[in-house]
Amino acid sequence: LCLIAGVLTSCSDDKFLTEGEGAANFSVVLDTEANVVTRASNEAALAENCIVYVYNTQGLIRKYRGTSTLPSQLFLKSGNYRVTAAAGDSVPASFTDRYFKGASDFTISAGNETQVSVRCRIANSVVVVDFGNIAEALSDYKIAVSNANGELEFTSDMEGTKGYFMLDDGETTLNWKITGTQLNGSTYEKTGTIENVKPTHQYTITMNYSNTPTEYGGAFITIDVAEEE
Repeated sequence: LCLIAGVLTSCSDDKFLTEGEGAANFSVVLDTEANVVTRASNEAALAENCIVYVYNTQGLIRKYRGTSTLPSQLFLKSGNYRVTAAAGDSVPASFTDRYFKGASDFTISAGNETQVSVRCRIANSVVVVDFGNIAEALSDYKIAVSNANGELEFTSDMEGTKGYFMLDDGETTLNWKITGTQLNGSTYEKTGTIENVKPTHQYTITMNYSNTPTEYGGAFITIDVAEEE
């Protein structure tokens, strides 16, 4: 966990501004992947473009852009609230741009302080490709993965690279297409789909070539997709 906004601590004055008010102390946490290599400047950029919204039952009451603009303590009337936070870039498909979001409901009671923690988890659907031993059957091979609005192409030198996809509301499918040149010089092409795609989940596409002849003759390439949160 990378803390992108310091915990907003209480003021030294225990008195609240008006009768019936309480205080909210927020912490905003960016839940990044430990194996993603990022520079401190990138994390700082995420923190500064992080947008925090505070709602009551009537609608939006506060908006802050950049964690550095958050107040040290927020005084609110007694009642129910919701805070949301979002950071990063929401683009259809990218090898670099990631999008994080989180939300938390909380209740303010008169004369009391409430600790509110918002965990921003990655909102993308992530794709990783494992080419396995496909080089034994194909040359110049690659796989294109696409959603309704974007496409990423994974080549042989990109094994293990993560692709980040944002799906439209109601969209639950990613399409893939493998192309390459077979040993006899002919073109190989195979297409398929990943169904029931969810945000915050990773889909690893694994290819495997078998040179054992089937009962129908010839060798074949299998495609497996593993899902994990």
